[in-house]
Amino acid sequence: MMRASQSALRLGLGLGVLALAACEPLGPIPGGRLGGREAAEPVADWSFARDAETIEVETRPGDPHSVTVWCVVHAGRLYVPSRHPRNKRWVQNVLEDPRVRVRVGDSVYLGRVQRVTDEAELEAVVPDLLAKYGSERPEEEPDVWLFRIDPREDASGAAGAARSEGEAKPRRPTVGRRAQPGAGERRPGRRAERGAGSGA
Repeated sequence: MMRASQSALRLGLGLGVLALAACEPLGPIPGGRLGGREAAEPVADWSFARDAETIEVETRPGDPHSVTVWCVVHAGRLYVPSRHPRNKRWVQNVLEDPRVRVRVGDSVYLGRVQRVTDEAELEAVVPDLLAKYGSERPEEEPDVWLFRIDPREDASGAAGAARSEGEAKPRRPTVGRRAQPGAGERRPGRRAERGAGSGA
């Protein structure tokens, strides 16, 4: 009797996981295709998203994978951080294919992700991100990458477009420079230790 109950429980949990994978993201749990009204025009100014605590980003157009992430708007441009990026599926997805769909509120926007490695841009954006989420710049270099969501004019853009247009393959910024992306990082035990892009 107990064995049958355990089998039923495992089956129920398995079905629940499959159901969640087919739905939209729920907190730190990733999802599939994002619902919402899709904007007709590319976004030129993301200032309307300035007060959003989190947004959803959908990657991998052929087999959508969506996550909930932190965000910050600087000079009208939208940025998202990722802590421990090499372990995040959505980061690996955008490195292969930069096309994304971004949901802010009930609306969905087409975008193209670009990893930020320019030190001047990092130095300008990171303080805004730290201020928004109540963090301090860590003493040691954090394992955080910062991404910019650029407008995507061509909805049918090819996979790996970022590299096919002659852009350099994303590189990790130089170790030990203050311009490193300290996005969402804090010392252990603080709120940012659980955040910084949060999505899987």
